[in-house]
Amino acid sequence: MENERVEKRQARQAVYDGLVSHKIAFEVTEHKAVGNMAELSDVAG
Repeated sequence: MENERVEKRQARQAVYDGLVSHKIAFEVTEHKAVGNMAELSDVAG
């Protein structure tokens, strides 16, 4: 379980690093996971 979390964090960081190295602007927004469109309204806005 912890290894999975570390791997996901490393993969996410690799994407961020790639965007930065190619001078691509991006913004990160953290929010809880949603399972359907109805739950999305709870985190949007």
